[in-house]
Amino acid sequence: MEEGKALWIVFPRFGDRRGHPVLLSARLAPGLLNWNGKGGLRRFLDVCGFPSIDLEVADENVLFDLDTPADYEELRARFQRHGIP
Repeated sequence: MEEGKALWIVFPRFGDRRGHPVLLSARLAPGLLNWNGKGGLRRFLDVCGFPSIDLEVADENVLFDLDTPADYEELRARFQRHGIP
């Protein structure tokens, strides 16, 4: 990224995979709210072309999805193992 250029998107990365939450500049809101393309947020971010960086993080939980009831139960189990209420 060029020095002095505004940063619009930060992708957390663990190893070779991007995770979440993705940090988005509020400046993306109008384009995102008007996005009619297929593929949801992931596709929008792939094609928008705004300046972004990948930020390496030490927590592999950025890769964990919470899409199904089974995922939710796994999340509850993880929290119990770490003493988080």
